[in-house]
Amino acid sequence: MNKEREAVLALMRSLNGINCVYAESVRNFKAGETELWIMYALSEGVPLSQKQISDEWKIPRTTINAVIKRWEDEGIVVLAPIPGRRREMTITLTKSGKRRSDILLHKLFRMEENAMAAALDRYSGKFIEGVRFFEQKLREECEKEFVPGSGSVMTRANQNHSAK
Repeated sequence: MNKEREAVLALMRSLNGINCVYAESVRNFKAGETELWIMYALSEGVPLSQKQISDEWKIPRTTINAVIKRWEDEGIVVLAPIPGRRREMTITLTKSGKRRSDILLHKLFRMEENAMAAALDRYSGKFIEGVRFFEQKLREECEKEFVPGSGSVMTRANQNHSAK
């Protein structure tokens, strides 16, 4: 096995481990993972649209819409029209939603901050820069290899072959 393959496997195992930590945390908080990520996105107090959450957090809009509709009915969020955008609305946590967010995310933020402090102390911010760079390069390679927006694993080579 070459060094690049070994490094990718090590990174993927670590990322999977991180995902498992969040999944375990969600079970402890008695919330769904999607709810956690949407609450996480809204926790900064900046109104966001469903499109922004979907684009930044890679959550399907239909999934976000289902959670937001329920939360609106429960008084957790309020929706407000975005001037000049016909169907887009901003989503903001209500006071009740903010309390729920604080309860849900307080321990998680503390755990993350403690882990990050230790990681930054040991590795500086370079490891974050490295992960972001890897994501960017992997995305570029994916765009070269796969047909964007096809919803399948059709490769460009397959597309070119089938077009003949």
